[in-house]
This record gives sequence, C-alpha cells and structure tokens, in this order.
Amino acid sequence: MSTIRFIGHNGEITALARQPPNAMFVFDANTVLAFIRHADQATRLDDAHFRLLRETRRRVHLQWTQRSRRLPIEPVLALMELTRQDCEADFGAYLAKFEYFFRSVYGVENLDPTWIRLTYEPVSRLLSSVHHSLLLTLQQIHVTTPGSGSLQHNVMLERIDDFLDWIISERQNLAVIGGPLLYLAVYAIAGSPEAHRFLKLSRVIKEGSDAIARNVAWDMMHWVNLDFHYHYAKYPSTVVCTSDQALADFLLIRKNLGPRVGREGMLNARVVRSYGELNLPKLSRLDDTALSDKITQRLLTFWQRLREDPNTEILFSPFET
Repeated sequence: MSTIRFIGHNGEITALARQPPNAMFVFDANTVLAFIRHADQATRLDDAHFRLLRETRRRVHLQWTQRSRRLPIEPVLALMELTRQDCEADFGAYLAKFEYFFRSVYGVENLDPTWIRLTYEPVSRLLSSVHHSLLLTLQQIHVTTPGSGSLQHNVMLERIDDFLDWIISERQNLAVIGGPLLYLAVYAIAGSPEAHRFLKLSRVIKEGSDAIARNVAWDMMHWVNLDFHYHYAKYPSTVVCTSDQALADFLLIRKNLGPRVGREGMLNARVVRSYGELNLPKLSRLDDTALSDKITQRLLTFWQRLREDPNTEILFSPFET
C-alpha cells in the first residue's frame, strides 16, 4: 500500500488534527477502497492511513453523532469513479456504495436517501460534461504525444500546433479548456518526464488509452473539485487524501492565494479569476532557448485565438500571480 498524502489549497498537510473543526476531507477511490478492505477483511493499514482513519472517525463521532449531524468526509468523486458513473448514471449503485462505505467504515446508518441524492446530482451533472471533456482531451494527448523518446524539434512544434489547433476546432464540444491539462500536454509533447508521469503515459501501451484517459480524467476532476471548494469557500479547509503519488504531486503544482468569492459570487460572476502559483514541471534543456520561445509564442497565440469565442463551461485562463 502506497503512503497516503494530504493536499490542501496551499500545499501538503502533515498535521491532520490541526485542521479546522469544519474542514472537509475528500477521499479518492484508493482511500475509499483501503478503508472498506480494512473494515471488511481487517487488512492492515500503514501509519498514515491509520492516522487518517482515527482522525476522521473522531470527527464523525463529534459532528455526526454528538452535534450537528454533519459528515466531515466527502467521498463523492471516489464513489462515482468506483461505480463507473462516467459510463452510465446509476444513482442506485451510488446509493448502495455510499451507504455501505459509511456503515462499514464509520458506523453511520440510516442516512436519508434524499440527502444523498443532493450530494449526487450536482456532481453527476458536472461529470456528464466535465469528465467527458477531460477524457476527449486526454485521448487527443495520447495521439500527439510520443510514448517514449524525444521528438525532433520541428516535429515537436508540429505536434504542439496540432494539439492546440484541435482544442480550437473542438472548443464547442469541450467543457474544460486550459488549466494544468493544457500545459502538461505541451510539456509531455516536449519530452518532460514529469508531465509523462502525471499523465501516466507509460501505462498506455499495457492498459490501453481509454483506461488511462479515464483514470487521469478522474485525477483532473479532483483538481476541478479542489478549485471549486476554494472559490465557493464552503469549508475553511479542504484536504484531499490520496495514495496515488502522481495525483498528489499533480495537485501540488498549484497553490490558491487569491480571494475566495463564496457561493453567491460564484453564481453571479461570469468569470472568476484565480490568483496564485502554478509550478509546472521543469524543462531545463529548453530553458532560455529559441525552441522554448517558440513554444511560449504558440501558447500566447492560442490564448488570443481562444478569447475570441470563450463559450466554455470552465475556462482556466493563465494563472495570475
């Protein structure tokens, strides 16, 4: 079992007990499965998993059993992934998994199905457009990115042009444009090992493009979810709990530092600007080179073209600092 890690809006978290009382712990699919196996089969947890389970059980006891009937755990994306909601919406399967998880791991029973549906439907609607958009983009990345080795510079630039042109041509069918996926795609085409690792490209030949694209699309959903949590400001702190090292490192490439506009601001604003740091993988062999300048110019031109028709559900424009 890989070591579990905890990622928040401003970086990696080590002291779980110091998180605010109303913090929300977001579990990925690996974490949910580890805890279900521990409850069902008494499988051994490593120290980090055990600390998380102990801390969240303490919080469930205080907040659900003794006080406000609030669950400080959000396994929604994980349960949707495990019940393959990206393939076909099935609330019955989700409901059964949701109830079983909380009953077996936390001893929480008699949850209101109506309330569970309220946790399901908004994410299901988002999933139908956003996950599908991410999936299409990832499949195109697999077409344009070499599985191994490096490309000649002229071929590299042609592949980058092809990928950016594809986004422009498909923008009416894409709910998400920009953000980390755009830059990781360009970096992967340019030969960044870290970008290849985040996108799990080494597994494509063995496991197939569709399986890997779906897996990474779920990783990207955690990025989108964490960004939404930040801007909606529903919780003072959100902690993503994952033993997927690529996902953890992927979430760590950004830090949110700007104002949190809140629910009303999110609903009323056409554009919500993100401020912070975006620490992309290094491409030292391209730094301060003519090729680097050409890639940068292509990205600038891409953004200028895209702004002419920004009819996109989620548009991650360049991060502002």
